[in-house]
Amino acid sequence: MSHATKNGDVVTQTTHITKKTIQENSNGITNGGHKVTTLRDATQRAVGMYRTELGSSAEQFLDSCNSVEIFFDFVAGIRLREMPHPSSRWDKILKWAEFFAAQVYGYSEEVSQFADYSQKAAQIIWAACRSLLELGQRYVAVLEKAFGVFYSCGLTLGVFLRHHELLHSSEELQLIMASCYTDLLRLVTNVSIYYSWKQTTASFSSRGFDALFARTVESFFVHGDRFTDTIWATRLEALARPGDISVDLVRDFLTPHDRVTRLLAVTRHIKKPRADFTCEWFDRHLSDFTRGGKTMLLVSGKPSTGKSVLSEWVVERLQASTGRRASEVITYTVDSDLKTELNTISVVKGLLLQLLQLNVGDNSLYKSLASAYELYSKAAPVTQVEDALWKALEGGLRADRHQTIVIDGIDQLKGGEADGVRLLDRLNTVASKVSKTKCIVLARPFSKHPPDSFSHFTINANHISRDLTYFTESLLPSLVPFESLSPKDRTTIVTKLVQRSDSSFGWLVQAFEILKKETTSESIIKRVDTLPKTLTELIDITISTVDLKHRDSKSILAWMLAAERPLLVVEIKQLIEIDTSSCTSSPRTTHIEDDIFHALGPLIDIRDGFVRFRNSSIKQNLLTRAISVTDFKNTGAFPFHIKEAHYDLTIRSLAYCKIHVNRQTQPTLQPLNDYELDELFNSYHLLQYAARYWAFHFQSSPMHEPTVQHKITAGFKACFPASTLLPVLEGSIYQYQYSINETIDFYLLTLSIRRLVFGNSSESVLQTLLNLARTKNLILKSTEINEYYYESWKLATTLRITTIATTCAHRYLEITSSTVTTKSTEVTHRREELLLHIIQTTRESKKSTKEILIYMELLVTLYISIGETEKAAQYSRQIYEINVSIYGRTASETLRSYERLMTTVQKSTKTEEIHEITKTSYVEAIRSLSVTDQKRTSLTWQMIEYYEKQKDYHRLEEILLSFWQSLSSTQYIKDTAVQERKVDVALRYVEFLKQQKRTIEAEALLIGLWTDLDRHNHQSTGMVTRSKQVGDQLQIIGSLAAARKVFASLWAYYVKSGKQTSSEATSVNSALTQTTKETTESYTETTYDVITLREIFETTFVRSTTKQVTITTVKTAWTLVETYYQRQEWHEVVKVAHVTITQLWPSFTSTDLNVALVSTYQTELLQLLDRLAIAYLKLRQLDHTENVYRRTFYAVKATPNSPDDLLLSTFKTLSGFYELHSMIQKNVVIYRDFALELQKRHGKTSPLTIKTLYTLGDLSRQVNDTKTAEWAYHEIHTSLGTEVCHRDAIRAALALATIYEQQHHHAQAKIVYASLWEAFIKHGKDYNLKPDWAEDLYQKYVRVLKQENKTDYSAFYQLAVDYRKALVRFYGVSHETTLKATILLGELAEEHKDHLEDAIAMYEEADQKSRGLPKGQVSEPTLASIHNARNRLPTLYSKSKLLYSARAIELYHEEFQKSHSKHGHGDAGSITWLSLLAIAYAKQGNNESTTKANHLVKSSIFEILRHEKNAQKLYDLGASVAEVYLKAGLKTDAEQLARQLRSQAIFGESDLGKSLNLAPGTKLDKRTWVFLVSFESTLTGKREIYSWEMANLIRTVFMYGAYTHAVSQKSAFLPTLIHGSLLLQFTKEIGDATTSARVEKEVLEYFSVNLKAPSTFKTTALPEFFHVVLVEVHKIDHDVSILRAGLATVQAYVAKGKFQEAYELGLLVDNFQNFLGGYNSLEKIHLGLELALLLGGRTKTHPDQKLRVLQLEVSNTIMKQIMKFVRGSQVDIIEIPLKELNDACGLLGDQKNLDELEWILTQLWNNRHTQKTWSSAVVVSIGRRLVETRFTRGHHEEAIHLLEDMCYNLRRVWGALDATTLEMHDLLSAFYTAVGNYRRAMLIHEDLLRDTVSDKGEELPAAEAAQIAVQQVELLKRSYQRLGGWDKDAQIYIDLYQQLAHVFGSEDSWKKANTQSVEKWQPKGADSLGTWVKPESFEFMETGNSRKHANFLRKSSGTWSLGGHFHAHRLSRTYSVQSLSA
Repeated sequence: MSHATKNGDVVTQTTHITKKTIQENSNGITNGGHKVTTLRDATQRAVGMYRTELGSSAEQFLDSCNSVEIFFDFVAGIRLREMPHPSSRWDKILKWAEFFAAQVYGYSEEVSQFADYSQKAAQIIWAACRSLLELGQRYVAVLEKAFGVFYSCGLTLGVFLRHHELLHSSEELQLIMASCYTDLLRLVTNVSIYYSWKQTTASFSSRGFDALFARTVESFFVHGDRFTDTIWATRLEALARPGDISVDLVRDFLTPHDRVTRLLAVTRHIKKPRADFTCEWFDRHLSDFTRGGKTMLLVSGKPSTGKSVLSEWVVERLQASTGRRASEVITYTVDSDLKTELNTISVVKGLLLQLLQLNVGDNSLYKSLASAYELYSKAAPVTQVEDALWKALEGGLRADRHQTIVIDGIDQLKGGEADGVRLLDRLNTVASKVSKTKCIVLARPFSKHPPDSFSHFTINANHISRDLTYFTESLLPSLVPFESLSPKDRTTIVTKLVQRSDSSFGWLVQAFEILKKETTSESIIKRVDTLPKTLTELIDITISTVDLKHRDSKSILAWMLAAERPLLVVEIKQLIEIDTSSCTSSPRTTHIEDDIFHALGPLIDIRDGFVRFRNSSIKQNLLTRAISVTDFKNTGAFPFHIKEAHYDLTIRSLAYCKIHVNRQTQPTLQPLNDYELDELFNSYHLLQYAARYWAFHFQSSPMHEPTVQHKITAGFKACFPASTLLPVLEGSIYQYQYSINETIDFYLLTLSIRRLVFGNSSESVLQTLLNLARTKNLILKSTEINEYYYESWKLATTLRITTIATTCAHRYLEITSSTVTTKSTEVTHRREELLLHIIQTTRESKKSTKEILIYMELLVTLYISIGETEKAAQYSRQIYEINVSIYGRTASETLRSYERLMTTVQKSTKTEEIHEITKTSYVEAIRSLSVTDQKRTSLTWQMIEYYEKQKDYHRLEEILLSFWQSLSSTQYIKDTAVQERKVDVALRYVEFLKQQKRTIEAEALLIGLWTDLDRHNHQSTGMVTRSKQVGDQLQIIGSLAAARKVFASLWAYYVKSGKQTSSEATSVNSALTQTTKETTESYTETTYDVITLREIFETTFVRSTTKQVTITTVKTAWTLVETYYQRQEWHEVVKVAHVTITQLWPSFTSTDLNVALVSTYQTELLQLLDRLAIAYLKLRQLDHTENVYRRTFYAVKATPNSPDDLLLSTFKTLSGFYELHSMIQKNVVIYRDFALELQKRHGKTSPLTIKTLYTLGDLSRQVNDTKTAEWAYHEIHTSLGTEVCHRDAIRAALALATIYEQQHHHAQAKIVYASLWEAFIKHGKDYNLKPDWAEDLYQKYVRVLKQENKTDYSAFYQLAVDYRKALVRFYGVSHETTLKATILLGELAEEHKDHLEDAIAMYEEADQKSRGLPKGQVSEPTLASIHNARNRLPTLYSKSKLLYSARAIELYHEEFQKSHSKHGHGDAGSITWLSLLAIAYAKQGNNESTTKANHLVKSSIFEILRHEKNAQKLYDLGASVAEVYLKAGLKTDAEQLARQLRSQAIFGESDLGKSLNLAPGTKLDKRTWVFLVSFESTLTGKREIYSWEMANLIRTVFMYGAYTHAVSQKSAFLPTLIHGSLLLQFTKEIGDATTSARVEKEVLEYFSVNLKAPSTFKTTALPEFFHVVLVEVHKIDHDVSILRAGLATVQAYVAKGKFQEAYELGLLVDNFQNFLGGYNSLEKIHLGLELALLLGGRTKTHPDQKLRVLQLEVSNTIMKQIMKFVRGSQVDIIEIPLKELNDACGLLGDQKNLDELEWILTQLWNNRHTQKTWSSAVVVSIGRRLVETRFTRGHHEEAIHLLEDMCYNLRRVWGALDATTLEMHDLLSAFYTAVGNYRRAMLIHEDLLRDTVSDKGEELPAAEAAQIAVQQVELLKRSYQRLGGWDKDAQIYIDLYQQLAHVFGSEDSWKKANTQSVEKWQPKGADSLGTWVKPESFEFMETGNSRKHANFLRKSSGTWSLGGHFHAHRLSRTYSVQSLSA
């Protein structure tokens, strides 16, 4: 699998990991039983990665999980702290983690037997998983994806371990397992490092995950598939027979042929997250079905009722089942977007694909599937193939294990309800025949009710009401103002949405799409009320937000609606880049995903590289609109008709093929193989879709006319590709995409289109005919004729494609061979035509004449059968003559042909005389004399001369032939003289034939003659001479090949005999050279004897001792090589070429590459090298190919004065080879060498050198060869000039600088940037350098300069100055980049005090230039920075030399006005600007300015005194304002003002009263005293006397008045008490006893009244506490001190048994705290709790009940205050010691304050996961008390929900029969009983009883298990009695009881209990056993010995035991035709 990279590419690409790859890794395992080492290396790499990433903490991490038990303990801790809800995302993650860890353990144990470091690898994996889990629920999206993948990997590990018995006997399996382990370790390591340490945010992108880890995941699963294939091969090896179908073929047969559809249909990955807590309502229904007797469950529901999500939940729940409920799960989802898969056969294929994985090695399943495949491959009807598949499914399901088939969406099948019902019947048939097999099907309601044998469940609104709420809550965070929504608002929104949704999840999704546009909580709530009620209306609103007439929106939408499957992002990109008007492609530079979202954002989703509609409702809505368009003018609301969409997709698909796929392909009858298809589809992303579906879209477009000629448009013709490759692709994929009949229909359609576009004579038309012919043949009946072969032959003949024509002719003749007829018909006419064609082409090709005889015989038979005797006779004669020439006249073959000839001739109307008349003497001579007789010879020559004179050429020829034939008798073969005479006769006959212009016969005769001569092997000089004459004659008549053969043989003779220097040999050599040259030039028209050439070659090159090379020998060798090359005999090309090259260039085999070419035959040598390389390439001997190309290149390079063109061509050849085969690293090497050579030849600055260096640098960066890249770019940079970078070197310089920066070579980077900088400064405009480029360069240059500590401020400043000047010069002062540089320069100037004035100038200039510019010319960020700079101007003026300037005063005044208007006169900023402004005024040196300064400051003082309330600020302001006066030189004015203020404070009158708005006699407000005293002390310069002045003022005026005023005004108690205390203290200090006594009495009375001390107090507690307060009240922490002192006194009273005093004092202490803020700190809470516990009697209780009640009231009051503060403040309750909280809970329980009790327990519960010191038992106990409290308060649903979660996790961690688990289950049962849910209570006890007799019960002693069983039996009985019967079949419980009695019948506890059998129970009369009782105490801390618990996670996680028992989590891969991310 692949994943998305950029633009979705990663999704369409596959990782090819084959057996070859595994074999390449074989260095990891050695023979002789040595262990695999690959895992060791991978483990060491992983350790190194962690050490690099974690540093010193790496070892702690690596040792964090040294065993699987440690990991399980860690997960157990998480579970018991967080108590995840069953099936929630977090619970699912933990279960996956548990399962994965267990699988790794089992796998590690197994692998350790043959691989080192197995245990260490497992430890790293566990530690990595732990680090991921420690991220917590905040990262649930990350963890769900990661552990979902790990879980899938764990399932694969389980597959391995299932075949434990084979692992130790197969090294291949061991290597695969080690490779898998290596991949797994790498995956987990990389994921943990990335998400645990590198990524710092919780944001998660599935696409990002796939981009990072998809290749590793895919590598793991490919190894897994390889393991499965190997197991299959091993299992089937003994049964294998020749020709058996491979498992790979079967698997490919079961998977969709479209590679992209396959990605969507078959997946190992998890789907989109489900909202937590949803679907739980179905658990009971699922359990009932799985335990029941029915095999089919049909779950139906209306659209958008959550069926698909429910199906995923069902699968998860079934996979998580353990023990007896464990079941294999086989699942399939019908995806309506995959239109080719919407049929029942796709469903059964999907199910079988999983079964093939589950039942590895099942021979019967394999045979069934192979049988189905054979039917398919033989084009059997689809129904027959499907029947075979269902039969295979039935046979593959095993009766010895539970299996559940889950199918969703069968209502989406193409056949509608009919297909759905048929599929249900099929499934029911299968399930009913195979025991332990059940089926669950989810679909929309059918019109007919399902059969009674089905279990039918209909989803209604009541079932999903809570799911709708949960789902809505999960969507709520997607709203913009979510954080600002109050809990009430959130509840309101959720409630309203659920109410309006009409039970439709789709409605909710669309509603949220609309609500996302709202930005405030008010607008959301308002919009909710106005949302339409129907989903259609919501979708209409969403669609209305999209501009459907926008080009991109319209196009993409059209393609998505028309597409046969979801389109990839990259496919849409390539579609959108096509311009159909010009049939060109214009690449998009924007990010395509952003473009798609911008076009159709709210309508679509982009996941895993696919673009899909958000949901099917949106798609259907849009499709309905498109179909409803009434015309093609696009004037309506919707911009296109669906047919237009098909038209556009058709034309763009074809245009893509025409533009991009130009590969030349010859017509062929063979389809492309998978490798070739993958290569094409991976190279051209849209090609697959275009080739597969363009014809379908054409068929759906307006152009298609089924009965008349198609309406082809001009644009369609222009875009239609003429390439043969497209029909070749069609021929390779249609057959696998559609049924045979559909395929033929599509071929016919494409044929008609191509004929319309190209006419009848094009190669693409021919290829389409070939596709038709081949496909038609698959279903051809014996009585039918495939006329497409004839049409193909006819067109191939026209196009002169002989091979195809001949093949088609043969196949047509074969098909029609059984056709019998007695008259001429179209078939016989065509057979005649084809036979004649074959005969003609066979003759022309000069193949064996025997082959011609076969077709001539067929032709004669045809003519005879239809009565064409004339033609039959003609060809019979030819047959006879051929037989004569082949076999002789007396051979049986010749005689038979003669008889047939005679028979045929006699039937014809024209006869020929076959008689000979000769002269009597001549005849006599022939009769009486031997042919060797001289007289007969002489007479014969005389007759020849006679007939020649008479011009009786017939007789002349006859005699010549007779004479020649006589001499040719075999008895004269060894007679050289006779043979020489025979040659003479033959040569004379040749002359005769030449005169008759019968050159063909002459040629034949000469060739035959040469054959005889060659057989004698040049026995004499005469024979050699005559051979030369034969060759000359052959050359004269133009038979060059034959002549060349003769001369070659003669030359070989002269060479062998050493006479090659003789004149005769020279003549022969010359003739041979001439014929060789002429033969080579006419090669295409002439063929010659390769054997002869080979013999010459062997003679002259191989066997010759002289090894002399001449032009002739070279030409011979080249001709032989070229011959073999044209014949594609590559091995022979290699042999001959290699030998020749070695002879011509001995250094070819040298180890030194840099060897120059030889000077002679250099051109021929290069041609031979080229042919040798191509031959190696054709043989896939890439190493040899590379060697030849490399040697050629380096030889040319090493050859002095070698042409540049030659060097360049050899380099391009080698480079192209490396590029084609992705050998980038090697390409880098040769590019460097080539560049060096170019530098030598043309210098370093030549354009070619520079271009080569650029390519070298770019390639090097691709392979991270930084060193070479640096060299290349450095060469460019330095060669073209370093001081000022050359224009052509700019890109190199930038790249070079980047490399230097990456290597931290900042000094070198600085040099490069400096040259770039100089280029910019000097030539920026000439070079047309853009502003953005300049800005980027400046930033990089500055960054590098900052890396050097030596760079000072002045350099940076000057750089900024130069930068700005250049920008002004190039782009103008108002350009945005210039403005930014101006601000930047100002900011830099601002850093140095000497440049502050420059900064001011820059800021003001930027401000000025930016004003008035057109809107949009300058970006908002730039304007913002200018605005910020403008705001800094006042501050800069205040620091600069211009601080007193008029401009400064203007700015100060503006800032002062803004500051005091916004923040008041007392604000620090206002004072600052006041100071600057006043001083600036004063510095002007005139009275007017001084007056302004004085008035300004005085006005501010009045405002401060009137409005400022804060004493500290008043104090600071007094000092600050005084400093203003002093700095401004206005001290005299200030002193006068101070005197007036003091007068007003003491006497209530002054000149300032009116200004201060004070009525006459009113004193200055006391709050202003601070300002006054601070102001005075600052003016005098004696701040140290401030306290004395303040004390004097207070003591003389306010001391007593303050107290009396406070009392009279009923001021706050504590301040008043303090005033009284101080007053009392003061009077005592001055010795006024009378006043002191009066004051003490008044203050005590005041104290008593305010504390509300009852007059009934009987003790001295009041005065005692009063004196305590007077002592403690003056301390800093008087509130705590008074509380602590009061608590100590109460404790003392209680200890002494003085409970009355304790009560009274406690009441006073509590009352006093009301004046001190209550218990508002942790320390006071601690003391308050102790006081409450004391008074609550939890330590010591008074027997007086009345006093006890009073104490409890006080205690209760204290607790309420404490809780009020804790709940309303920021105090974290967990900061309070747990022991105290435990006591508080107990006390609140005693007080029945359940509200506060629940709050405390809830807070503790919510903080449990952060408290690592709390034991699991404490956490569980807190949870228990919480649910008990909630239940007591009537919050039954909340309590039960939480308790269910706790029971689930306790059962999973500590086991079902753990004591605490049992208690919690019993408590849950009691809760169910209390709310009347007796069924659920019954189920709890039933499950626990089953656990006692399961393997869980085996973990306990039998006696203990029996005791538990007895207790649960009694509880089950009570639930039965309360329910009034059983919740299911009574027999189930009878069987259960019998099992219990059988297991525990011998145990004492069982016997003593004397339990009744279930049959005897009465359904009524339940007692109180099992009912809910409130706990006596709500304390949660355990007392006494704590319980011990075992960790059962390892059992419950599904670990694999080596004994072969798989405890849980059956293997189940999910196969679906739904998107990976759907």
